Amino acid sequence: MASKVESIDAAKEKISETVQTAKVKAKEKAAEVKHVAEEKYRKVAEEMRREAEKAQELARARMEEAKEQYNVAAENLRHGYSRVQKDLGELSDDVNEYVRDNPGRSVLIAALIGFFLGLIFRPSRH
Repeated sequence: MASKVESIDAAKEKISETVQTAKVKAKEKAAEVKHVAEEKYRKVAEEMRREAEKAQELARARMEEAKEQYNVAAENLRHGYSRVQKDLGELSDDVNEYVRDNPGRSVLIAALIGFFLGLIFRPSRH
């Protein structure tokens, strides 16, 4: 019977050692998996940060391009407006000079223009 007890104790000891070894190996494997997961997380986070920086730089460049195009368009508009203003001023001076030089003809032209505008814009008679 003593040998059965010793065999049982030896089996218990062996099982206990196996369980301890399994626990140690499980902890080691868990630590390894954790380390791999953390490394992958760090790599993904770094890649996302780089991509976000690229996107931000691209957005900044697009904004600068749009700003430059706006400035060019605004300058062209200012230039065009001043040209039209100048041309209208010259036209006004030319018309005033023509009216001073040809008062009778100017009145006749104005009357004809008024007559035709009246024909165009009068209400229709149905």
